Amino acid sequence: MLMYLIVYINFEVIKEVKMASRYLKDVRYDRALRLKKGKFVHNYRDLAEELTYLDDSDFKAVGPARITSWIRDNYGDRRLITQLKGVRSRTEIASVVSRKVSELKHDNPDDTNVKPALFFLLIVALVALVFIQHLYYDDKYQDLSEQVISLLDEVEVRNVRIQTHQDRVGLLETEINRLDHENLLLREESTRLNMSQKVPCVAISCEKSADGPQDRIPENKIALTKQSVVFSVNNPILAKFTDTGSMLPVITAGSHAIEIVPRTPEELAVGDIVSYELDGKTLVHRIIETGQDSQGWYAKAKGDNLDNPDPGKVRFSQVRRVVVAIIY
Repeated sequence: MLMYLIVYINFEVIKEVKMASRYLKDVRYDRALRLKKGKFVHNYRDLAEELTYLDDSDFKAVGPARITSWIRDNYGDRRLITQLKGVRSRTEIASVVSRKVSELKHDNPDDTNVKPALFFLLIVALVALVFIQHLYYDDKYQDLSEQVISLLDEVEVRNVRIQTHQDRVGLLETEINRLDHENLLLREESTRLNMSQKVPCVAISCEKSADGPQDRIPENKIALTKQSVVFSVNNPILAKFTDTGSMLPVITAGSHAIEIVPRTPEELAVGDIVSYELDGKTLVHRIIETGQDSQGWYAKAKGDNLDNPDPGKVRFSQVRRVVVAIIY
């Protein structure tokens, strides 16, 4: 009975080590969590580090719910999901994940040390058991010794088989990750080539945007020097656009723009590029239609690089700003 208890304890320890290794393992490239442009999270360590230095605005765009879903879909870590329940602060989430990483590191020592140590502990326990049996049961010593030797041989054979299997699985996972990464690069390249083949809107006859923005800055309010450009507008606001691709090629990722706040609907016309609120998100698209209905003034908007207009009608109360200049 004692022998089986010792063997059970050792295998439970190995089970805990394997579980910790699973939680610290990288997810596949196509299942990584994207926090912002160029930043991907592949494991718990990445998540804790990125959350520590992530801007609050970028964290708000991701949201705790998306982080929790990513943990559940890739790791099924119910304990961590329970700890994150109700946590909304970026720093608190980073703290919880950091503690989880520390616990996993404690439960996941280096394989090169843990396997020999566990095997040595098993041998010592079995030898001690043989010695105890020899003291009290001399008549059964020979049979027990043969059983111990047989058990040790079986354990050694299983360890060799497990190691061989793990090596094969590791090679297969490495190859799968490499192929997934190459597939991701091919999809990105295909998307880039498709976008580069789109005809830019350079004339009034362009199907995507037949009307351009209004002229809002007269020539007499623009001053040029050898080192600067100065123009006069009321209450200008500097804006920076994210990488959505909906307004290519007019607006690209990282482009800056000067915007103003319109005072009345009459200041907006077809062709103007506006930023407006829709379902809690800010969209920057071009006005393609304006009109009046029972609720008053409305507009319809569409991204230059999109095939379909935005859903519904845009009311003046949703409009935040209108673009007066784009800086590349």
